Amino acid sequence: FAKSGLEFIEEAAPVIADMNNFLAHAIPDTRKTIRTYLDVKYIFLSFCLKVQMLDEEEAEHTAAVAWSRRLASLEGRDTFEAAAAAAKSSNTVIRSIKETITGG
Repeated sequence: FAKSGLEFIEEAAPVIADMNNFLAHAIPDTRKTIRTYLDVKYIFLSFCLKVQMLDEEEAEHTAAVAWSRRLASLEGRDTFEAAAAAAKSSNTVIRSIKETITGG
């Protein structure tokens, strides 16, 4: 039994050394790699969110500009139509006055 125990320890020593090496070096390196990956992922997602926010702001601005142009166009059209109606009305009034004066 003693001989087989020593043989077991001799055979297990390299495995234990490898496990020690794994615990001492590989796991901390893996943790560092994961932390670095998560930091980069966070930065990337923050960038994507910022781009999305800028796109939404640009879309809102474009919609606001389009709306204000449409509104200005309608106001201009209304102003033009009102001026035309006033001119037509004043022509009618002037004609009416002329007819009244000339008796015709």
